[in-house]
Amino acid sequence: MWAWMACSSSPSVERVGFWFVTRLAKENAFESGDFMMVPPNRVLRQDQQQVVPDPLCLVWACRRARSTATTLFLVHTHIAQDARFSHIDEATERRMAPHVMSLSGSRYFGAVVVAPSEYCARLWRPEDVELGTPTAIDIRD
Repeated sequence: MWAWMACSSSPSVERVGFWFVTRLAKENAFESGDFMMVPPNRVLRQDQQQVVPDPLCLVWACRRARSTATTLFLVHTHIAQDARFSHIDEATERRMAPHVMSLSGSRYFGAVVVAPSEYCARLWRPEDVELGTPTAIDIRD
């Protein structure tokens, strides 16, 4: 459902949103929670190649994750290509992950790329941040 929401609302420009999930006892397993798109008036740049949300939205999302004891996943679309993380995604997440974990009070930070017919996800754990390499994870609706 959340993947459809991310892609369907604006198929000609990149979109970004926050997915709040609950960690389950099984390693790297999460239960789906609320999904919220960043409103258009809170996107600093949005086109076919890039989407940049207002940093205040990220702070709000971290605070919400902390108050609801959930883990924050940053979800964005790639409308013109496959669901693969770009080098820009990699560099941005590497910088963001420790701050998001600290602000949200979670030991994890996730990211999802949604393309028109597929999606992929990965998880940043403290050891991943130190190594600079996230862990690929499987997600299902």
